[in-house]
Amino acid sequence: MAREHPDFILLQLGTNDVRVDGDQTTTKDFGLNLEAIIGLFREFTNRRGERTQVLLATIPPLPEDFTPPFGPGSRDRVTREINPLIRKIASAERLPVVDNYSLFLRSPELLPDVHPTGEGYRLMARHWLESLRPLLPE
Repeated sequence: MAREHPDFILLQLGTNDVRVDGDQTTTKDFGLNLEAIIGLFREFTNRRGERTQVLLATIPPLPEDFTPPFGPGSRDRVTREINPLIRKIASAERLPVVDNYSLFLRSPELLPDVHPTGEGYRLMARHWLESLRPLLPE
């Protein structure tokens, strides 16, 4: 990917980290992993030789009807631990935050499970585009 010289990297991580099975990631490890990934992307440059811009998204809320491997604790971790940590890291790294959490709070019918519906994906794509527009050259 680095040799492609992207102008932007759209980064959304975390939903699988709040699983309640053996694949659950501690909040501390999630933060360390996210910082490491951002660090790798910080080395990327675009075709003009400028640093590639990373946008970091909050993860959408989990629906109230839980399906394994997620549970009530997963939903709580998204709200109380993971998304606040994403915002904290974005602030420290001076990265724009794309609030996909609030996006799906306003349209929960488009997120019936861990993955959005087709219309939910379209909504999320439009939301990413709206976040990118101010960063695009004129």
